[in-house]
Amino acid sequence: MLKALEVMVAEEGDPILRSVLEQMLHGVENGSAISDALAHVVPAMSRSVIELVRSAEKTGAWDEILLEIAEGLEEGTFGGAM
Repeated sequence: MLKALEVMVAEEGDPILRSVLEQMLHGVENGSAISDALAHVVPAMSRSVIELVRSAEKTGAWDEILLEIAEGLEEGTFGGAM
């Protein structure tokens, strides 16, 4: 996941999103869980999304959970800033 964040930071063209990704990357590099880094950087993020990320951290089921998050965001199922 650390490598994925590094690649996203390097490739992101939007300066605001790049800043968010950089903050998440620094949090993870300093020992934060991805869910904690996400909650800290995007405080208005839906609790549901953060808890799903936390579940993926515990179970390793990233592919299924990220798909669920993506579908929920597309459908507007999750509240929050993103």
